[in-house]
Amino acid sequence: MTTKPGPVDICENWVNMDDSAKTALKTKYKAANVMFMVSAFGSTDAPTTSKKDPKTTADQLAEFVKANQFDGVDIDYEDMNAMAAGTAEAWLISLTNELRAKLPSPYLNAPLAPWFTPNKQQYPGGGYLEVHKGAGSNIDFYQIQFYNQDGTVNGAKVSEYTSCDSLLTKSQVFAETSLYEIAANGVDINKLLIGKPSTAADATNGGFMTPADLAPCVSQAKKDKNWNAGLMLWEYGDQPDNYVKTAWGS
Repeated sequence: MTTKPGPVDICENWVNMDDSAKTALKTKYKAANVMFMVSAFGSTDAPTTSKKDPKTTADQLAEFVKANQFDGVDIDYEDMNAMAAGTAEAWLISLTNELRAKLPSPYLNAPLAPWFTPNKQQYPGGGYLEVHKGAGSNIDFYQIQFYNQDGTVNGAKVSEYTSCDSLLTKSQVFAETSLYEIAANGVDINKLLIGKPSTAADATNGGFMTPADLAPCVSQAKKDKNWNAGLMLWEYGDQPDNYVKTAWGS
């Protein structure tokens, strides 16, 4: 779902179905304990930069969710220019609080992991730590994109978030953005999902881990921090069979 032109991809297919077909499928999803949500914005949409009003956008999105029998919404905000300029945070806080007023749970955000850095030289508005301060109580989970963030440190190429150390305990390229470091900066660790590419081809700048490589990191987080938030994969349909079961350990 984008601000312009509106529903796209699978979402458009769902919207064009008649209500009885939607209801029949929703009944099956509910019986299987599956939540059915719509994802808003994405990499091709820049709602803050394009000066969309956050409250109006939230109201329109809430009505769309209700009208089309979705269970909730995933805010896949990727307005890079706004985050770099320090204008994204206030917009996201306003959108989030208005959306929560109009919708029941669940409600998700899917931020890039580096946006949780406390380094204001990178994100002068405070990034997602500022969003969490202003609206975190109204966000059920953060599906953190721990991928596409390879970079250099002291002139050497670094593969970020692909070892248990950089994923869990100490990030290398973007300061204090591993799972434990984000939690140490004030975010409930059981709101933090580990997001990974389904395949190496789904990543544009690193971050892929095989399920066998990810599994010990998941086990370590459970043991160290009693972490139980879950995993997110991008993108759906590409993942190998049993990826989640292997990585999660069940």
